[in-house]
Amino acid sequence: MAARVQQAGERRSNLTADTFLYHLKLAEKNKADADEKHKTWKAADGVYRAGLKAADEDGVNQKVLLKIMKRRKGDQDQFDLDLRDEINYANWAGCPITPEVLGTEAEDGPSEEAQEELDEHDWDAAGYSAGLASHSLESCPYDPGSEAAQVWSLGWKRGQQKLLEDGPQPEKATKPKRGSKATAADGSAVH
Repeated sequence: MAARVQQAGERRSNLTADTFLYHLKLAEKNKADADEKHKTWKAADGVYRAGLKAADEDGVNQKVLLKIMKRRKGDQDQFDLDLRDEINYANWAGCPITPEVLGTEAEDGPSEEAQEELDEHDWDAAGYSAGLASHSLESCPYDPGSEAAQVWSLGWKRGQQKLLEDGPQPEKATKPKRGSKATAADGSAVH
């Protein structure tokens, strides 16, 4: 067991920010593909899992990668609260997370090129999501003419194209809350 932990630690100690960000982008893209291709979910899930396996082989901690993916998609304040709870729970359970583990200084950050690629990935993904959600091109949150706006617009166009290819999606039926009355689309009560 100790040898396995030492081996994993050695593999991860050689991990660079660029390698992590490469796998983060790849995993997010593959996850989006897996979510999008629900009809062929097994194949898409296989691609996603193969990407996670490749990340693991490069020394990326998969659990942390998945947490970071979740953090980037969600509420950072909630993530911070969860992290604080995790630290408290570890202390209470007698396996504290020590300052040595947390470190006082961040390791070297990503290269400028890797950071630019991540920014482009984020802008494109946001535009793609907006296009799939039928938001207008004018809803772009970036300054007109900026690189971010151009990349966002390309993503938006891909989202719109995908929407056209797949056709309109049926609305999801929602279950009424317990104790509330169900209503039809026209607002009338359903019995």
